[in-house]
Amino acid sequence: MQRHEAIARILQHREPLGGLGVESLTLFGSVARNEATNEGKYPIGVFHFSEIRLLLEDVLGCSVDLGTRNSLRNHLKETVLKDLIYVF
Repeated sequence: MQRHEAIARILQHREPLGGLGVESLTLFGSVARNEATNEGKYPIGVFHFSEIRLLLEDVLGCSVDLGTRNSLRNHLKETVLKDLIYVF
């Protein structure tokens, strides 16, 4: 999936995401770099994010890694932060 397509799909669902408490959303990784493939792993996430993750996976049609900026591990932080694309 291309970055612009992911952003458009997410923006179409901004209201329900907001209803789930999502105040801002950023893309990172392969989608942000326009290098996404159909391969991916399901993240081991926090239970609170399950509904948001499922909604985003339904909207995007692919697996989603979900986390907060504060949850980034130090060894991943630089790589993830350089790819951020603010959606809203």
